[in-house]
Amino acid sequence: MGSTKTRPVRPARASGPFVVVDCGALPRGREAEALLGDGDTPGPFEHAAGCTLFLDEFGELPADAQPTLLRVLSRREVTRVGTATPVPTDVRVVAATHRDLVDMAKWDGFRVDLYYRVAVVRVELPPLRDRERDILGLAEVFLAELAGKGVSMSFSPAAQRAILTNQWPGNVRELRNAIQRARHMVSGRVVEPEDLELVPVVAPEVA
Repeated sequence: MGSTKTRPVRPARASGPFVVVDCGALPRGREAEALLGDGDTPGPFEHAAGCTLFLDEFGELPADAQPTLLRVLSRREVTRVGTATPVPTDVRVVAATHRDLVDMAKWDGFRVDLYYRVAVVRVELPPLRDRERDILGLAEVFLAELAGKGVSMSFSPAAQRAILTNQWPGNVRELRNAIQRARHMVSGRVVEPEDLELVPVVAPEVA
């Protein structure tokens, strides 16, 4: 009777580390070290082995670093700067950007081959102002997080209305900053509109 081979069970990627790389904040002139690692120091791909590597602000990736990243994704291996031994990589890559990379690629602002290497599954996320059901829920999560363990805080009805009607051009980051600011401004346990210090967006006058 023949034996049946079974595939080794790989742990779920979600159970491991979620490694974040801010592509817009890579050190100038040292992008390769930041992406690949240096000498005895492993880089983000090795830290995220078997798990998830999140490339934030992907559209800000410097032109000099794009071939390096493309080579890693194509070969599925990294070679730390200053070494000659490649290390196999097995990571799930998730990239996020507010830029139109297709348009950037047309004008030589972004490598089209790198874009298509990453853009396997695309998720278009509408701006926060168009996701009314998410706004207040996110605000409450941020408030609970920033309030601290064992501290119960809430928004007044007026503050809730202010949050829901604000345009949030800075999306989730602006919302979190507003809640963080309110946490320092509020004198009690209930956040009021004035604690948020929301700045209205003034539309330009039409001649």
